[in-house]
Amino acid sequence: MLSASNISTECVHRSIACNRGTGTADIHPLTDSIVYGGGCSGLVLIRSGYQYSVKHYTSVSSAITAAVWVKQEEGEVAVMGCDKGDVILWNVASNTTLTVCKHSQSLVCVAAIAHQGSVVVTSCGSDSLVKIHSVMLGEGGSEIGSITVPRQGFALCCTMFTLQDTLLLALGSDNSSISLYTLSEGSGTVLLTTLTGHEDWVRGLDFRASNYGGLLASASQDHYIRLWNISRVENKGENETHFKLKEKMFQVQGTQFRVSVESILLGHDNWVTSARWISNGKLLSASMDKTLIIWDQGSDGLWSESVHVGEVGGNNLGLFGALPTSDANIFISHSFQGAFQAWRSTDSGWVGIPMPGGHFNAAKDLCWSPSGQYLLTASTDQSGEKEEAGTKWLDLRSTATTCRVSTVSQIASISAGVRRRSYESSRPPPRSSPTSLRLLAVL
Repeated sequence: MLSASNISTECVHRSIACNRGTGTADIHPLTDSIVYGGGCSGLVLIRSGYQYSVKHYTSVSSAITAAVWVKQEEGEVAVMGCDKGDVILWNVASNTTLTVCKHSQSLVCVAAIAHQGSVVVTSCGSDSLVKIHSVMLGEGGSEIGSITVPRQGFALCCTMFTLQDTLLLALGSDNSSISLYTLSEGSGTVLLTTLTGHEDWVRGLDFRASNYGGLLASASQDHYIRLWNISRVENKGENETHFKLKEKMFQVQGTQFRVSVESILLGHDNWVTSARWISNGKLLSASMDKTLIIWDQGSDGLWSESVHVGEVGGNNLGLFGALPTSDANIFISHSFQGAFQAWRSTDSGWVGIPMPGGHFNAAKDLCWSPSGQYLLTASTDQSGEKEEAGTKWLDLRSTATTCRVSTVSQIASISAGVRRRSYESSRPPPRSSPTSLRLLAVL
């Protein structure tokens, strides 16, 4: 006889789509683990060969609108921004969380980097405030400074990096400009310069360091990617030339730097939502035109696209993020509907590989097949995709929110449009609310 004392439960599988947003997922530069926000939960996908699976999970009080890894040499610590304004530090190994600060409105984006023994967290909210905090793991933190975005605007993306051992912050905003700041606990935030050139909102920023400075990549809704060359001024007299590009100058720790446009990249037909540097020095970009492009610099110094992949047709409304792996053999994107898509390099070119996923709207019903091998779920999200990573999903469509399946063969009749045979429920199906069906086969 069963009793509460001899019954134990264990969660063996979780599935949920990535929340909609350009900064709701991030990939670890060393382990290739992916942290993302799904509903009111933070999840981590770990890589094993060419496959990903859900490994870690934590819950918060509201929907996650931003999620990034802390840039550090070891350990997996993530920062998440929530719909209610909370900024949460998540130590994945110990599964503990710490509230860093709180905004009065929803978070737009976050960034985090390990610097001088602490974690510096930047959070940008819908309240037109940018807050910067220094956090010691397990000990709490203190505020370094804050920035008010002019004209009640929004900082839509941010990234942090170091020059001359000084921490710099780059903010991309809805006024089409990029602002560079220095950060320090003594002087707070100091504006260095403002970069202009984009003609629409700046949605993505990423920095690649070099011996002379580095390259800052910016992605914008104007369909362009701009590469900003940040370099030291070695000889002040070298500026006296007959021809030179327009430059911005600033100083860091007594060293003068110049910023000029290295290149302007055009290859997407819609908003460019993300631009991320790959470990091999190439650039990966994602766009609402449903494609990803790998950009490569040739021996002549010119940048051009070397790989262009994506989706033709379908119900995908565009891509929100680009996530390159550390070995440059796989790159991943997440879409408007929250699905992860991945491609890997083979001898015959780049081919798609399955990724974990889930519904991005309310799940209305589920049922097992009599054999116990298949699980069918129904949702109002209208999504459709196939995934296989230890388990296999087959997404179908229906016009009802409640279904019962007695045999797996009935699922084929649903996909063929013969839906009435699949319903063995005593209550009639609703008249509207189109749904998707997901089939999980336990392999």
